[in-house]
Amino acid sequence: MAIMPDLVKPGSRRKRWILIAVAAVVVLGGIVAAAICCWPVTPPDPKENQEEAAKFLASRNFGRMKLQEQRDYIRSIGGPRALFRNRTALSESERRQAMENMRRIFAAEQAAKMRKFFAASLEEQNRMLDEDIARMKARRAEWEKRRAERARREEERRKQAAAGNQQAAQQPPRRTPPSAQERRQREASANPTTRAQNQVYRQLMRQRQAGKR
Repeated sequence: MAIMPDLVKPGSRRKRWILIAVAAVVVLGGIVAAAICCWPVTPPDPKENQEEAAKFLASRNFGRMKLQEQRDYIRSIGGPRALFRNRTALSESERRQAMENMRRIFAAEQAAKMRKFFAASLEEQNRMLDEDIARMKARRAEWEKRRAERARREEERRKQAAAGNQQAAQQPPRRTPPSAQERRQREASANPTTRAQNQVYRQLMRQRQAGKR
């Protein structure tokens, strides 16, 4: 019985195997990348290590968490005040990235809140305004309390520095305000509808506080 000759050239056979190998590497790389993206993130426990929890806010793994998980974690560590308390453990770039991540979450929450507010009835809107006014008063009282405490510590630091305590004279780094470029980027990325709704909301809140609504 005659044997059919191999009509595939050796060079073509090598190219075919090379293409198969490349395709296999691409597929395997996609599987590994998908596995990494889908791998559950285990954030550090804020109760065990506040510094590591603050650093986690600036990490890539924080961005891999679901939006609600990010919100819950920010609340669990104490919000922006956690960064302030642990600012000496974070680099400037980490502090900026963590603040940007929190700003993004807060902006998403505010947008959802505005959609809910302007879709509600007048009675429901007034209830939401009253709740926000009460929260603002509570935050203002807390801020005044913290300001008095900071003033007291600052006075103690000055007295100790005058007495020759150089360690007390050293102050922890302050938060660097956003640059002009960062402010422009935030304004450009802001949703114009949400920005307009926020302006109207603030006007309505002032009217409610003045008893005109």
